[in-house]
Amino acid sequence: MAKINYNETLMFYINTLKKQGIIKTWAEGAKLYYEIELPLADVLFDMEKAGFKVEVAELNKAGEKYHAILS
Repeated sequence: MAKINYNETLMFYINTLKKQGIIKTWAEGAKLYYEIELPLADVLFDMEKAGFKVEVAELNKAGEKYHAILS
């Protein structure tokens, strides 16, 4: 398994957010990463392991909507 360099990952994440104008400073990016992104990753991982129910009709409707937007 490949070793993850977390410093490079964080630098890439923050630089991407800065380029997109989402954040202005490294401090904002680090706060967002550590307070929102990392805790959310744990939640999403747990959801992926456990699975969750979806309304298939609603999911299809959303898919059609975004397909139309992106086409």
